[in-house]
Amino acid sequence: MTVHIVHSMGQLEVLPKRFVGSCSIVTNSSTEAEEAAIALALISTPATTIISDSKSAILNYANGLISCSAARLLRFWQPQCSTTLIWTPAHAGLLGNEEAHSLARGLTFRAGEMEPPPQVEERLLSFRDILSYYREQRRIYAPPAPSLNIAQATHWRRLQTRTAPYPVLLNARYPDHFPSSCKLCDKPGDFLHILLTCPTFPHPPPPAVAVSYWETIMTSTSAFDQRRIISCAMKRIALQGLSFAL
Repeated sequence: MTVHIVHSMGQLEVLPKRFVGSCSIVTNSSTEAEEAAIALALISTPATTIISDSKSAILNYANGLISCSAARLLRFWQPQCSTTLIWTPAHAGLLGNEEAHSLARGLTFRAGEMEPPPQVEERLLSFRDILSYYREQRRIYAPPAPSLNIAQATHWRRLQTRTAPYPVLLNARYPDHFPSSCKLCDKPGDFLHILLTCPTFPHPPPPAVAVSYWETIMTSTSAFDQRRIISCAMKRIALQGLSFAL
């Protein structure tokens, strides 16, 4: 891999960045290459702030666990002042970061017109990152929009988990108090029937596609859509003489 550094010479996004130095290392790890780039910046510039787009490389420096390649470069470092390492998202429009990427391409055999950069995922290092990753991987439905109030968020989750009240469910729990049939058509009042497929509703979806239709609308992240779905569900549940309070 080829690493490259540039120096802003104290100017932020005004003057062209000055070429400082480059090196090549043999590795398949992007984190190791980023650690080497930081080490090269430390020994080649008097900069007091160094910006990198590799969170794992920054954390490795913070924990004193850098690669051998970076450590070999730092043998030549004679620190004159303290240096701050800052992480920034990759290709987020930071001119120095973008220019370093372009110049590094020019030092490899694949130099040419800029192409959209490949999305290289950072390693999961912290417990929070690992937990967030697996939570996102297992997530099927959209969470309640932040602008929903507590009651609306609860209704949204009950619709997603199909625990909102409907005749068949309540009849199974309290057979002496709730009939299992729909009050509008006398058919079995299951969850999708009272909310979607009852023939008394205008333009109900065919039962064959009702499940996939419901699963699709439950993935909406729009606060407007979620409120509209909740409002419609409350009205149709009320037609059965029920409410979300049950």
